[in-house]
Amino acid sequence: MKGILKGTICVLTGLIIAEVINLLNLSNHISFVVSIFVTTLLSFIINKKDKHLNTNDVITVEKTDIENNNKLTAMELSNTSKDMYIAKNKLYDLSKDIHLASKEVLNLVEKDNSNLSLINHEISSITREVKEINNSANRTKELSVDNIKTVKEGGQTIKRAVDTFKDLIKTYKGFALAKNNLDESSKKIYSITDYINEIADQTHLLSLNASIEAARAGEAGRGFLVVANQIKKLADQSKGFSSNIKFIVDEIQKSINDMENIAQESEEKINATEKALGRIMDVLDGVEKSADILDKDIDNIIKGTFSIIKSSDKAINTSKELSQSHEETYASIEEIASDIEMQWKIIEQLNSIAEAVAKVTDEFVSKNIDENLEKDIIKKCLKVRDYLGDKSQSSLKQLCKETGVDDVYYANSQGIFEHGSTSDAIGLNIFELDKRYISFSKSDKEIEIYPLTRRLDTGELYKFVAVKRKDKNGIISVGISVKKILNQF
Repeated sequence: MKGILKGTICVLTGLIIAEVINLLNLSNHISFVVSIFVTTLLSFIINKKDKHLNTNDVITVEKTDIENNNKLTAMELSNTSKDMYIAKNKLYDLSKDIHLASKEVLNLVEKDNSNLSLINHEISSITREVKEINNSANRTKELSVDNIKTVKEGGQTIKRAVDTFKDLIKTYKGFALAKNNLDESSKKIYSITDYINEIADQTHLLSLNASIEAARAGEAGRGFLVVANQIKKLADQSKGFSSNIKFIVDEIQKSINDMENIAQESEEKINATEKALGRIMDVLDGVEKSADILDKDIDNIIKGTFSIIKSSDKAINTSKELSQSHEETYASIEEIASDIEMQWKIIEQLNSIAEAVAKVTDEFVSKNIDENLEKDIIKKCLKVRDYLGDKSQSSLKQLCKETGVDDVYYANSQGIFEHGSTSDAIGLNIFELDKRYISFSKSDKEIEIYPLTRRLDTGELYKFVAVKRKDKNGIISVGISVKKILNQF
């Protein structure tokens, strides 16, 4: 029996390898991998199978024994393919995530590389701008120093002008005092001229009296008459001098009055000028203080820009080092991404191989579910159909246990599951999940067994059967695992 079983498996091995190579059109290298993989898989099955075989050498075996051995092999293949399916899916999903992540990392690194270049450009631009600001600040500093010097010189000039005006005001005040004195002197001169005129009038009167007395005296008074005439002449001259003096003093007084008017106007202008000079001094003081503050601010700007330039230079050097390091990292990531890409292609090929192996396994298992087993499946499903008891979850689980099925779900005429041995499918629509159930619901068939199907969640091979409900319009979906189907023999 061992020889026949091993021979059967060797034939199966050849068929599987040929089928896989034919399906995938693989290279020699991949074909070798396929051969090793399938051979190893079947060797594992043979080793396990040895536990069930009789140790006695038999020349011939009955047909039923061969069929049973095939079913056992199919069950072993089913179990192994289930594990391989789950492992394959996990490996595929994990590799896919790694592959996508490597692409995202590579894209992010490329973006970082672009960002670093942009940062380098921006830092260089900022450095150029700051250096320009620093140069402008230095030029402004020079202008500020000249401005402060000019302001201080202007202030000193204004101060000298103010001092000169103060001296002018003192001189003006001295002039006003001298004018007042001159005015007083003029008044005294007027008094003296009036007194001289009065004396001249009296002298003239005396000379007149003397002339009269000399005329009376005759020859004896002739000499006295000459004196009297001289006195009269002197009196007339004195009066003439007095008139001239008065005229001159009048002119002087007029000039003094004119000078007083001019002095008053000058005083107003001098006062206004003094006030204006005072305001200019205040402004210049403010300008000087502002210039000093501006000079200090410019110094701070120069210091600040110098610090910024220094920091920018450090940033540029750091950025260059970072760029260099980033380029090295990028090169490493590119190499890793290339390796991951190659691994991903291998994983995809292995996935295709695993799917092909699963397909061959499914076909082999399906061929070993013979007519008798299908009749047994139909028998189990009819028991489920005839059950009219409680349809709670616990009751339906018990029904599954009694009938030897795995899952039972009751759908209404719209295809919506109302009851089930698990709550996972309640509320789902079987017509949307599997279009074959729509055709079945419209057909005259009472029961229909669908081809072998692999569950996506567990990787197990199942036979799903659609049965018309007996209690109402609707469909019962019955699921039986290959393990249960083959275990019964």
